[in-house]
Amino acid sequence: MNITNKVRILIVSIFTVNMSTAHVIEGVSFLSPRSQSTNYARDIAGMTRYRTTEDNTTSQHYINITPYYSHSVKGKRMADALFGRDILTITGSEVENRQEEDLLADYFGLSPAFESSVKIKPHIQNALVIFNTHFTFDTYLAGLYFDMIAPVGLTQWHMELDELVIASGSDVPFPEKYMAQNAVQAPITHFKQALTGDVRFGQMQDPIAFGKIAPCPLSQKGASDIIMALGWHCIQNERGHFGINLRTAIPTGTRPTSEFFFEPLLGNGKHAELGVGFDGHLVLWEKDGTQEVSLYGGANITHLFNARQRRSFDLKDNRPLSRYMLLKEFDQDGNYINQLTPVINHTTLPCHVRMDIQADILFMLDYTGKNYSFNLGYSGFIRSKEKICLSGCGIPENRFGLKGIQNVTTDLGDPSTKTQSLATIFGNSLDQQSIVADPQSPVFIGTQNINVRSAASPRIILNKLFTHFGYTSLKHTHCQPFFGIGGEVEFEGINPRNRTQSVHDTLAIWGIWLKGGIAL
Repeated sequence: MNITNKVRILIVSIFTVNMSTAHVIEGVSFLSPRSQSTNYARDIAGMTRYRTTEDNTTSQHYINITPYYSHSVKGKRMADALFGRDILTITGSEVENRQEEDLLADYFGLSPAFESSVKIKPHIQNALVIFNTHFTFDTYLAGLYFDMIAPVGLTQWHMELDELVIASGSDVPFPEKYMAQNAVQAPITHFKQALTGDVRFGQMQDPIAFGKIAPCPLSQKGASDIIMALGWHCIQNERGHFGINLRTAIPTGTRPTSEFFFEPLLGNGKHAELGVGFDGHLVLWEKDGTQEVSLYGGANITHLFNARQRRSFDLKDNRPLSRYMLLKEFDQDGNYINQLTPVINHTTLPCHVRMDIQADILFMLDYTGKNYSFNLGYSGFIRSKEKICLSGCGIPENRFGLKGIQNVTTDLGDPSTKTQSLATIFGNSLDQQSIVADPQSPVFIGTQNINVRSAASPRIILNKLFTHFGYTSLKHTHCQPFFGIGGEVEFEGINPRNRTQSVHDTLAIWGIWLKGGIAL
């Protein structure tokens, strides 16, 4: 082994030190966290003293404004959700001893001699201002109230790719007949350039249109979902209360388009919501009528109706990330027309997405003094897996077949109809049965080959710890300004069906808020 190879192996081993415990390539093509509007803990913290009265005779209203900031943590978990690991190895078809889970560089316009390792570092930031109103209508029905929560602001998402190029392969072109009749020079020398949407090579002159990875952060700004609830505190006395409400969410956020792989999403993806809520508290300790400690609890449960979206899908029999492979395009007579095109350009399709149920649950210890209040609590969030059905047109029949690592022209210079229906993103790294051409080429793919589950978020589970400290001015009886500060730490739950791995499709965050308003 020469010195160059020894150095290369040493560099790769240092950069990918954790690959020995990495999972195989897997994951989904779309990250679907909970809506920025859905945060029971943030909304109720510091507000309990204004939401109930003991005698049911005095209306209690408040209006508050809450500046809120959150930042994701554990980017490796998000990378695991999308790829099954946070480090990818990309190697060309002519690299010796390619590993089984190496992505084939050739598909991306990188030289057959290309080698690199890419560390994936996704992160998400949210900066919002939440407008929250609570009005009671005791003159009509004791305990009747109306809530509205309207967040506006910005969400910023960035999939940072930290790439170590071992060999650019700039002096090794694609061989004759592989990407075109003649040898083709690779147009790029970094994997980070491959998914920008500007790469063309050989007969692949149809650049990638979806699933792109932006080199800089992407953001969406505007209004997230507007949540409204009409409720009734049917039990309300000096020992506590119990109430129910009918609630809905108006989908004023953004609609996914899948132009980018790590696409910023503000709101719940344009889902209308309808459900019920329950809340109550029990006084545990009281002193002199000015101090008390209560246990507060509640749950908001909603159904998310069908939303029209556009998502990118993998193929059923070709493993994850198959959407980044190449297709050969054929005419109506089954002749290859010298055109290569990315799979994802034809498997990014309109669809309807729904979720049967989501629940935001809260338990909180609440201390309320004359002017001060303190909250410490736990919140849990559960959302069922997404259900997706395609809508509109799919992949045209008898038009596209997988190229795999087959040539585009024959030895005689004619267009080659050879397809490779069992091809994967790993190219020639797997067993020989999966890399040979189809005996009865061409084998076409169609809508029936789409793996709808590849773009669907599985069930998500979140746990949260939060706290809030508040101050209320009591100088005026009918107008009481209040202020507060709070924070939260949210982390993944555990999937009981897989005890070795957390539910990595969730989003772990820390968040902080200020709260100010007037109680009337």
